[in-house]
Amino acid sequence: MRLLAFAGEAILALAGLTFTAQGLGLTRSVRSVMNDRPEWVAIGSGMFVLALVLVWLTARRGSAG
Repeated sequence: MRLLAFAGEAILALAGLTFTAQGLGLTRSVRSVMNDRPEWVAIGSGMFVLALVLVWLTARRGSAG
């Protein structure tokens, strides 16, 4: 079950990094309405931080029991 949680958290982190990169305009070669939009930097950063917190909680819960 922990492996599944870690996989989901990794996907969330990668999506967050992708959204942040698009918001920063680092992916201009790919046409997207998300390019150069500061709201996607905030959303992506929030997703990445949430993924890190969830990884920490998952690892902490697993080592306690």
